[in-house]
Amino acid sequence: MFSKIISGEEDNSFSHRTRAKHFSREVWRNWLKLSGPDRRLFGKQLVEQERLRRARLLSALLPLLGVAILIVVPSALVEPLLWISLGIHGFSGCGIIWLNRRGLVDAAGLLFVSSIDVTLISVFLAQPQGISRGLAGNGG
Repeated sequence: MFSKIISGEEDNSFSHRTRAKHFSREVWRNWLKLSGPDRRLFGKQLVEQERLRRARLLSALLPLLGVAILIVVPSALVEPLLWISLGIHGFSGCGIIWLNRRGLVDAAGLLFVSSIDVTLISVFLAQPQGISRGLAGNGG
């Protein structure tokens, strides 16, 4: 490898890794611009930097909402009532992004957790048997 560098030949595996790393950083930076607040909203104090860290953590968790929606779509094609749950989840995700972009990190986090709870409850209620003992387990 060292002889290739000296001779001027490019190591394709190294340049490929460098490009992939640069691409992933660019995607992450653009995602933070889309879903996270502007850094200028936060001061230099430790408390403000912690709020910025939590906003970025929320931005990192947001794609999981999309993954959850994609996982449930095949079931929703069979059971149309599940579209209600998917709609709740999707609108909640938009609300979370809206709150997070404005720097309301605590409200966005609360909505994130609440959307999961409400979605699970609506999925259980959409089942033909509703919320029954069978969904809670085999408890005796």
